[in-house]
Amino acid sequence: MDYSDAAGTLLLDVAGKQWSNEIAEAFELPISLCPRLVESFEEVGTLLPEIADQTGLAAATKVYAGGADNACGAIGAGILSEGQTMCSIGTSGVVLSYEERKDLDFEGKVHF
Repeated sequence: MDYSDAAGTLLLDVAGKQWSNEIAEAFELPISLCPRLVESFEEVGTLLPEIADQTGLAAATKVYAGGADNACGAIGAGILSEGQTMCSIGTSGVVLSYEERKDLDFEGKVHF
Protein backbone atom coordinates (compact mmCIF):
# COMPACT_ATOMS: atom_id res chain seq x y z
CA MET A 1 0.00 0.00 0.00
CA ASP A 2 1.33 3.42 -0.85
CA TYR A 3 1.60 6.11 1.82
CA SER A 4 -1.25 8.28 0.48
CA ASP A 5 -3.73 5.40 0.72
CA ALA A 6 -2.22 4.26 4.03
CA ALA A 7 -2.81 7.71 5.53
CA GLY A 8 -6.51 7.29 4.80
CA THR A 9 -6.68 4.29 7.14
CA LEU A 10 -5.70 6.53 10.08
CA LEU A 11 -3.26 3.77 11.12
CA LEU A 12 -0.21 5.43 9.57
CA ASP A 13 2.47 7.23 11.54
CA VAL A 14 2.96 9.88 8.85
CA ALA A 15 6.20 11.31 10.22
CA GLY A 16 7.72 7.86 10.79
CA LYS A 17 6.41 6.47 7.48
CA GLN A 18 5.34 3.27 9.22
CA TRP A 19 2.21 1.68 10.64
CA SER A 20 1.40 2.97 14.12
CA ASN A 21 1.66 0.23 16.73
CA GLU A 22 0.05 2.61 19.23
CA ILE A 23 -3.11 3.09 17.14
CA ALA A 24 -3.30 -0.59 16.18
CA GLU A 25 -3.02 -1.62 19.83
CA ALA A 26 -5.70 0.90 20.86
CA PHE A 27 -8.14 -0.85 18.52
CA GLU A 28 -6.77 -4.32 19.28
CA LEU A 29 -5.73 -4.80 15.66
CA PRO A 30 -2.77 -7.03 14.87
CA ILE A 31 -0.23 -4.97 12.92
CA SER A 32 0.23 -8.06 10.73
CA LEU A 33 -3.05 -7.09 9.01
CA CYS A 34 -1.31 -4.04 7.55
CA PRO A 35 0.37 -4.55 4.16
CA ARG A 36 3.92 -3.56 3.30
CA LEU A 37 4.25 0.20 2.72
CA VAL A 38 5.67 1.41 -0.59
CA GLU A 39 6.22 4.67 -2.42
CA SER A 40 3.62 5.39 -5.11
CA PHE A 41 6.33 5.25 -7.78
CA GLU A 42 7.62 1.85 -6.65
CA GLU A 43 7.49 -1.04 -9.11
CA VAL A 44 5.52 -3.78 -7.35
CA GLY A 45 5.56 -6.49 -10.01
CA THR A 46 4.35 -7.40 -13.47
CA LEU A 47 1.02 -8.42 -14.93
CA LEU A 48 -0.44 -11.75 -13.93
CA PRO A 49 -0.42 -14.15 -16.90
CA GLU A 50 -4.22 -14.31 -17.08
CA ILE A 51 -4.48 -10.50 -17.12
CA ALA A 52 -1.84 -10.30 -19.84
CA ASP A 53 -3.82 -12.84 -21.89
CA GLN A 54 -7.12 -10.98 -21.40
CA THR A 55 -5.70 -7.58 -22.30
CA GLY A 56 -3.18 -8.52 -24.95
CA LEU A 57 -0.45 -6.75 -22.97
CA ALA A 58 2.93 -8.38 -22.43
CA ALA A 59 3.25 -10.38 -19.21
CA ALA A 60 6.43 -8.37 -18.53
CA THR A 61 4.39 -5.12 -18.33
CA LYS A 62 5.49 -3.40 -15.13
CA VAL A 63 2.97 -2.53 -12.41
CA TYR A 64 3.54 0.41 -10.05
CA ALA A 65 1.92 1.04 -6.67
CA GLY A 66 0.07 4.21 -7.65
CA GLY A 67 -1.71 6.19 -4.97
CA ALA A 68 -4.85 7.83 -3.73
CA ASP A 69 -6.74 9.61 -6.51
CA ASN A 70 -6.70 13.07 -4.94
CA ALA A 71 -3.05 12.83 -3.89
CA CYS A 72 -2.03 11.81 -7.41
CA GLY A 73 -4.30 14.49 -8.89
CA ALA A 74 -2.63 17.14 -6.75
CA ILE A 75 0.79 16.09 -8.01
CA GLY A 76 -0.50 16.14 -11.59
CA ALA A 77 -1.88 19.64 -11.01
CA GLY A 78 1.55 20.83 -9.83
CA ILE A 79 0.88 21.11 -6.09
CA LEU A 80 4.54 20.46 -5.31
CA SER A 81 5.68 23.12 -2.85
CA GLU A 82 4.68 25.00 0.27
CA GLY A 83 1.85 27.50 -0.21
CA GLN A 84 0.18 25.73 -3.11
CA THR A 85 -3.43 24.56 -2.76
CA MET A 86 -6.12 23.17 -5.02
CA CYS A 87 -9.78 22.24 -4.72
CA SER A 88 -11.07 19.08 -6.39
CA ILE A 89 -14.83 18.76 -6.83
CA GLY A 90 -16.25 15.48 -8.09
CA THR A 91 -17.73 12.54 -6.21
CA SER A 92 -16.33 14.28 -3.16
CA GLY A 93 -15.08 17.79 -2.49
CA VAL A 94 -11.48 18.00 -1.31
CA VAL A 95 -9.08 20.85 -0.61
CA LEU A 96 -5.46 19.76 -0.95
CA SER A 97 -2.41 21.70 0.21
CA TYR A 98 1.26 20.88 0.16
CA GLU A 99 2.75 20.59 3.66
CA GLU A 100 6.49 20.14 4.11
CA ARG A 101 6.42 19.65 7.90
CA LYS A 102 5.55 16.24 9.26
CA ASP A 103 5.47 17.24 12.94
CA LEU A 104 2.17 19.14 12.83
CA ASP A 105 -0.78 17.94 14.91
CA PHE A 106 -4.11 18.62 13.23
CA GLU A 107 -5.95 16.96 16.13
CA GLY A 108 -7.65 14.53 13.76
CA LYS A 109 -9.47 17.36 11.97
CA VAL A 110 -7.89 16.81 8.55
CA HIS A 111 -6.56 13.88 6.54
CA PHE A 112 -2.79 14.39 6.68
